[in-house]
Amino acid sequence: MFALDNEQLLQHESKGFTLTKESVNDLQLYSEQTDTLNVMFDLGSNYDIIIDKNVYETLLKRQTPRMYTNYRREGLTDTIAEFHDITVFCNGIAIPDCTLSYIPSIDRNVAGNIFAGKINFILANGDLYIKQRTDSALQVIQDGLPSLGLRLNVRNNTICVTALEINGPAEKAGLMLGDKVIAIDKGAIESDIMSVSSGRLEPYIRQAKSFTLEIERNGERKIFVIMRKRISI
Repeated sequence: MFALDNEQLLQHESKGFTLTKESVNDLQLYSEQTDTLNVMFDLGSNYDIIIDKNVYETLLKRQTPRMYTNYRREGLTDTIAEFHDITVFCNGIAIPDCTLSYIPSIDRNVAGNIFAGKINFILANGDLYIKQRTDSALQVIQDGLPSLGLRLNVRNNTICVTALEINGPAEKAGLMLGDKVIAIDKGAIESDIMSVSSGRLEPYIRQAKSFTLEIERNGERKIFVIMRKRISI
């Protein structure tokens, strides 16, 4: 990011980038599945690309989404549709392996910080300078629900199950939204707020082929074993 009065430095640093003027609130993307897609560029959004209902209905004609329920807060649960492995083009630059998510309670087109991490960019006032990112770090940028079909996050200062894939491994094992997490793999990784905020917990779940989860539900403790291919309790 550059100060508005630092034009000389901006010109130097933006060599090799393509300019998309006044595109922070109206960034034009394109894909074979969606045609033109205008999004708002929002670094505060912890998603790849969020889409509105119109784009969702267009995608639904061409691809079957992965569906999961998401516990946002008490009394508010979304059913989210994820479309994976979509290559999006921005100003002629290809951004592969994008995840487009339809979240009914948001229902607007937003490119979030995961999308931003897939490109090199310079933000200058309302303009974006964009360049293809090719370094190895690009390979570890992921969005969407882990393959075990659940997400753990903080709600009311407690780690709990906040997302479940419909008919996915975790739901079939018997887990429910809002289950409070007591232990993960018998303490192999901490099940506390710091583990979530530091970013350690989600990679652990993404890389696991299976893991054991001890939870509390309605005052009763239960233990579940979640596996990618077969489920046991």
